[in-house]
Amino acid sequence: MSSLNSISVEASALMVEPNFRLYSTDTLTQMLALLKNTSLPCFPVVDEHNALKGCVGWHHIINHLQSENNLNDEVGKYMQTTNLPILHPSDAIPQNGFPDRNMTFYVCDHDGVLVGVILFSHLLSYYQSNSIALVEYEDLAQKYECILNHCEDSVILTDNKGKIRWVNRKTLEMGSKLSPLNLSDVYEMEKTGYFFPSVVKLVLKEKRTKTIIQRDSNGNNVLVTGTPVLSDAGEVRWVITVSRDINDLLDKLESFTRIDDTADEGSIAKQFADKSRTAAVLYSELTKYRQEDAEDKKMIPSCNPIMQVIQQQAARIARVDSLVLLTGESGSGKDMFATTIHRNSPRKSGTFVRVNCGAIPETLIESELFGYEPGAFTGAARKGKIGLFELADKGTLFLDEIGELPYSLQVKLLTAIQEHTFFRVGGFEPVYVDVRIIAATNKNLEEMVAKGQFRQDLYYRLNVVPIEIPPLRKRKEDLPALILHFLKVFNEKYEQNRSLSSEVFRLLLNYDWPGNVREVENMMERLVVIGDGDIIYPYDLPANLGQTDSTEEIVTSCVQKNLSLSQAVKEFERKLICDSYNRYKSTTKVAQVLGVDRSTILRKLK
Repeated sequence: MSSLNSISVEASALMVEPNFRLYSTDTLTQMLALLKNTSLPCFPVVDEHNALKGCVGWHHIINHLQSENNLNDEVGKYMQTTNLPILHPSDAIPQNGFPDRNMTFYVCDHDGVLVGVILFSHLLSYYQSNSIALVEYEDLAQKYECILNHCEDSVILTDNKGKIRWVNRKTLEMGSKLSPLNLSDVYEMEKTGYFFPSVVKLVLKEKRTKTIIQRDSNGNNVLVTGTPVLSDAGEVRWVITVSRDINDLLDKLESFTRIDDTADEGSIAKQFADKSRTAAVLYSELTKYRQEDAEDKKMIPSCNPIMQVIQQQAARIARVDSLVLLTGESGSGKDMFATTIHRNSPRKSGTFVRVNCGAIPETLIESELFGYEPGAFTGAARKGKIGLFELADKGTLFLDEIGELPYSLQVKLLTAIQEHTFFRVGGFEPVYVDVRIIAATNKNLEEMVAKGQFRQDLYYRLNVVPIEIPPLRKRKEDLPALILHFLKVFNEKYEQNRSLSSEVFRLLLNYDWPGNVREVENMMERLVVIGDGDIIYPYDLPANLGQTDSTEEIVTSCVQKNLSLSQAVKEFERKLICDSYNRYKSTTKVAQVLGVDRSTILRKLK
């Protein structure tokens, strides 16, 4: 394939007449109007004699797009006047071609009068006419405008230094509304509070696609996805950012769910039935991005043989739509399994809706699960409400703490599971949904069935594929991986670089963890956000974790380990310092009590 750099072309052969130009007295409003109607990335600014004075593009005015008052400013205030890419008609295109596809060459005669412009697309057209096979560039040129400039979302191209290099037309249209356009450097934009957090910074750090919800300085929530463009060496060259104001979705949702409440009762019911499905789709789109980051909740490879079998079973079950009943102690990781099953299933593009059956009052749980029609009961919303079953349509509904579900509601749940239909509260029209059900409980449902506290038919319907997750105390070999995993997760989340001292790691491994995986997760978050320095020491631990052994246990341990006298002394010294700190909660006080320098205490606590 021929290279752009291998062919020399005179400027006169490629230039076209500049149909779009600006005068220094033209306003930014006039410039933006031109940007919407042409692909010219940078406009020439000329005087009354058509002599080139400078150029101005979106990157020159990006700092001034937020305030509409600035749109009346003259372009001459912001135009570039130095280092202009100017060519004479007889000049050859530089051998390095167009280092920036958004670059414009300005062709001027000897008097400085603008006679033409050359765009990257012009170079492509010339090469194509000479039978030069530049398929990838031609494809880029053809799709540039139709895909990016006609996209409903804001698209921004950022380099690996965090500098904004290109935006699409939608971004320009949102310029007075979207605060990230205030600056051309995403690091400065985040630092000055125009939005938080920066998805570009996260992508550059992790070298992978990230989707987050940003909040700008105006309080707007913006759904942002950043995608890295990597070099052959695996380094980030560019970051493509796609943004959408979530308020737009809310506005659409409002329009779809708006009901003419002045009509008769039958007409209202019909309006609601016609619009509810569309509203459910929009709700699902919002709900999907409010879930916890799947990367943070994915299953961690286990060293325990039983857990390995369970994880393999979960991977197989994910491929089909069978009902799954997850059992195990509270905090054992049932939600992780449910999330992983959904993310690896054919329904992964649908919504994952998590419902804690024990957290919703008995009087409200039916309306929360199945929704209700307008006027269904006193205090009901005038427009009615869509239930969680409908929100999970085409996706997965995770019924956590299913044992807490009221007995009176269990028969309706059974019907919904078996028939895929239900009636909203106060409704007479059946609602069909395509939902996969995953249930979880820390209770013994068989015992509850025997006591008449749980319906037998519902239990058997849910118990198609039972998976019992053992508590953490029965799989202690998984502790190191869990501790390091959550340490990494929260270091990234809070932008820290904290590590565990050897003593802290030993104490964490020896702890029983009655709260199971959830307690490990919560503990690692606490250790990352509390304390000073990059290293986590025993004094950062809560008292129940920082307790040390008795003197007799220390001696016994030293004998069993066949430690030398010097090694045993060091072990006793370490235990003594840790015990003293747990008592006084101050390294200064410990140093005073033991008669040593504070630096000595800090060093020996590592």
